[in-house]
Amino acid sequence: PQLDVVCEPMTLPPHSSREVKMIFIPREAKEYSIPVNFEINGLYTSSVLVRGEGTSLRLELANPSMQQVNLGSIKPGQDVTRTVRLVNRSKQEARFELKEDVSALSDKSISFWPSGPQILGPRAGVNIDVRFSPTARIAAFSERLMIEAEGSIAKPLLMVTGSCVGV
Repeated sequence: PQLDVVCEPMTLPPHSSREVKMIFIPREAKEYSIPVNFEINGLYTSSVLVRGEGTSLRLELANPSMQQVNLGSIKPGQDVTRTVRLVNRSKQEARFELKEDVSALSDKSISFWPSGPQILGPRAGVNIDVRFSPTARIAAFSERLMIEAEGSIAKPLLMVTGSCVGV
C-alpha cells in the first residue's frame, strides 16, 4: 500500500481529538488520492481523503558539459580548483552525499566540497568544488566523483582528470 495508517483502537472523550500517524510511501511518480475510513462507535464510518504526490528524484549537474572536470597539468605545490553546479530539479528536497570511488581521489591529492550528508531544497542548487593540490609528481589520471542520493547506491556524478608534472 502507498499509505500506512498507524492508529490503535481508542476511546475519545467528548470534544477531544487525537493525532493519527500516516506514512505516505509512493510507489511511482504520480498523484495519489487515498480514502481512509475511521469506524466510530461501531455504528458508522467516516471517510477522510488523503492526497499526495510521488515525485522522482532528479539531482543532476546544471550543465551536462560539467561531467568532465579537467584539472590540467600542474607542478607540485600548485593548487587548482574547479567548480561545478549540482541542481535539484525535483519537487521535494533531496538528501545526498558526495563520495570517492575507493579513495582514488584523495590518493591523488584531490578533495571536494561539500562533504558529508547534504540536503538540497526543491529547485535549489549547490556549487561543488573540486580541488587538486599535489605535493609530488602524479601520472595522468581519470577518476570518478560519485553521488549517493536518498540512500540509493552511489553512481558516477562526474569524471575528474589531470596530472602533476615534475619540477
